[in-house]
Amino acid sequence: MLTAIDRINIEDIIFQLVFFIVIIVVISLLSSKGQRREEYKQNKEIKGLKIIRIILSVIILLLAGYGLLADNFVLQPLMIFFLGLLILVMGLDEFNKGKKGFGYLYIAIAIFISIQSFF
Repeated sequence: MLTAIDRINIEDIIFQLVFFIVIIVVISLLSSKGQRREEYKQNKEIKGLKIIRIILSVIILLLAGYGLLADNFVLQPLMIFFLGLLILVMGLDEFNKGKKGFGYLYIAIAIFISIQSFF
C-alpha cells in the first residue's frame, strides 16, 4: 500500500517525465526552422555536425533526466559543459549555412556557457 509520501514522489516523477516529453516535442517542432516538410524531407543526407549535435543532445537529456529523477545534481556542471559544446556545434553549422551573425552569436554564447560550467 502506498503512503502519502510515496504518492507525492510518484506524482513528481510523472510530472518530470511529462515535462521532458513536452520539451522534446517543442525542440523537434522548432528544429525544422520553418522549412516546409517537402524541403525538409529532401535534405536527407546526414552531415557530421548533425550527428555530433544528436549525440550531444542525447548526452544532455540523459544527464538532465538522471539529475531530476535521482535528485542528484552533482553532474549538472558536466551537463552545462555539454550544452555549451552543443551550442558551439550549432554556431559552426550556422557558419556553414552562411549566416555569420548567428554563428558569432552562438559561439560567444557557447564560450560563456562553457566557462560558467567550471565556476
